[in-house]
Amino acid sequence: MTVKSMLSGILAAAALATGARAASTPPEANLSNFKPSSGNDGIIATEGARPWEAATPFDLKFWLDYAQRPVAHPGRGELIENRTGAWFTADLHVLEPLTLAIALPFTLNERGTLVLQPSATQPVVQSSGLGDIRITPRLGLLRQETSGIDMAVQATLELPSSDRHLLTTWGEPVAEGLVAVGHHVGDADSGFTVLANVFAFTAPNRTVLAQNVGAGFGGRLGLSVNAAKGRFTPSRIFGEIEAKSMPRLSFTEGPTPAEARGGASWCFGPGFTFDVAVGSGLNDAPGAPTLRVVSALGFGANACSAAANLAEAKKAAAAKAAVEKAAADKLAAQKAATESALAARAAADKAYADQVAAENAAGEKAKADQAASDKAFADKAAADAARMKDSDGDGVPDVEDNCPNEPGPASNHGCPLENKQLVAVNETGIQILDKVQFATGKSVIARKSFKLLDQVAAVLAQHTEMTKIEVQGHSDSSGNPQKNTVLSQARADAVVKYLVKKGVAASRLTAKGYGPTMPLADNATKAGREKNRRVEFRATK
Repeated sequence: MTVKSMLSGILAAAALATGARAASTPPEANLSNFKPSSGNDGIIATEGARPWEAATPFDLKFWLDYAQRPVAHPGRGELIENRTGAWFTADLHVLEPLTLAIALPFTLNERGTLVLQPSATQPVVQSSGLGDIRITPRLGLLRQETSGIDMAVQATLELPSSDRHLLTTWGEPVAEGLVAVGHHVGDADSGFTVLANVFAFTAPNRTVLAQNVGAGFGGRLGLSVNAAKGRFTPSRIFGEIEAKSMPRLSFTEGPTPAEARGGASWCFGPGFTFDVAVGSGLNDAPGAPTLRVVSALGFGANACSAAANLAEAKKAAAAKAAVEKAAADKLAAQKAATESALAARAAADKAYADQVAAENAAGEKAKADQAASDKAFADKAAADAARMKDSDGDGVPDVEDNCPNEPGPASNHGCPLENKQLVAVNETGIQILDKVQFATGKSVIARKSFKLLDQVAAVLAQHTEMTKIEVQGHSDSSGNPQKNTVLSQARADAVVKYLVKKGVAASRLTAKGYGPTMPLADNATKAGREKNRRVEFRATK
């Protein structure tokens, strides 16, 4: 509940009771009703509870708020017919876990008057101007990954910067304290987040028509549901309920205005968001408008991914535990292998000494055999070490890792999930998980296959141990075999030319067209012929 709405109702009721007109100059009391959340992790007015994310140095947002009939009286009708405001908010992340939010409010148009019977000397007026500036430091206390909930506290200082005629200032600094708690259920694509706020605010005591106004308290409850992310579909839908009260105030319309709002958010490009919400008062108390429309355009590096950040944090914690276990298992295996090797070497040395003592010639042969065995053992150990090498520690060996320097799951061939892999690397070469498409009967590569070939080039750049790759072109048995062989050669040449253009050294690539001579399936069926028309990448060295 805001003082603006309450004071307007008080003035209207008093004027009707006494038959006198209210003063044209209102006292200094903040009559604005809507205050937007300070960061992109909140809903509309409901503050978020997620502690600072390192990937989000700042959040910016521009708000527009339209309220219809925010202050009315049963006998007079609208006192304030409508009000349009704007907010510019900046949330600066200072250091973990502290952020600082600054909000600049503006009244764009406020139409109405607190005079019950407007006249030529006291007409309906339209006002605009700057409101009281809000400064809000916020401290993150708990994270859901470790504590089961997100929790933050914040303190807001409002500085008197508004014109008196806008009814948006106390004329003195006022303060507000708030506790925010949140919990996310599910994953980043289909989960939902519950947010709750409890706050109390201080303000100087004012007496308006024998009514005392000043300090108060309130609360907010919000629900945000993640939606399918598409070009035109929202990234989330949400709803919230807000109520506030001032215990010192009492009048016929009721001291506690309550309001409900619902809407949706869209993500456009990296970090850009657009929010829109529609709301209405839940009772007839002053400050509860018959209609409110809020829209906001925001920017923040992490604006669209609060739920995704929580899911990624859970995955990171699980991945860290898996890496630590893998490291411990690897150390134990290396220790066992070393002990086994030492025991085997001791046994081999004893056998060698016994053989030398028994027969010198046999001993010389045994020495040569042992040297050969040592070399084979060293070569095998080196090969095993190369096979087990995992540069990025994601559990996928480098020889099978498309991205050996970036951690990623085995299901995506060792690359981050956002870089969906269409190829797989192994000792025989590169296996493509999609087909290289060409124009029918031609060697022109279809545009939809560029991404596939770009990944082939990226994998070859990471795996320089593949010094020679044969790009093979194959066809089915339909038509003239000689023409099919020529076409398969031309297609293999086109793929080599594309890869060279993407930075692969031409000396590493050889194009070979095999035509219909190496089928994978029965050419008597359409599915078999489709499978036989293909491009393969085979390692020859």
